[in-house]
Amino acid sequence: MQKNIIIYIPVYTEENSSFPKTVIGNYNYWLHVVDYFLRKSDCVEIHCWNEEKNIIEEIKSQFYPEIEIRKEDNLTIFHGKTTAAFSHYLCNSKTNKDGELKWFTVNLLKEESIVFHSSHWGTEIFVPDVIEKEISFIKSVSPKDAQMEIY
Repeated sequence: MQKNIIIYIPVYTEENSSFPKTVIGNYNYWLHVVDYFLRKSDCVEIHCWNEEKNIIEEIKSQFYPEIEIRKEDNLTIFHGKTTAAFSHYLCNSKTNKDGELKWFTVNLLKEESIVFHSSHWGTEIFVPDVIEKEISFIKSVSPKDAQMEIY
């Protein structure tokens, strides 16, 4: 039977910052889950805040015109096919110079349905329609203090 899983990663914020940092200090859990679900996806969608100009330019310079770029009120949204280059970018360029995840939201899609959703810079993850084997895998790579809801 398929279930949904939500994972909340323990975070803290430094003084004068609103950026959530993982208590464990890395995004290894995120990388493992993304790597697994990239293989099940055919599209990648990244959401960045418009003020994150360096990240927006980085994505544009590497993937435009192969990706669609859409601007909303405060967001720039990139949508493109899951290619080897895009997969490599997500898995190998995930953090900025401060070691923080670069992207506010990452969605992996299959035929326009979400197979993986990461928000709040990788500190909240939602994965729909997973089987017990996948739940066990996600649990095995998640931080021990992560909160999970499975339904």
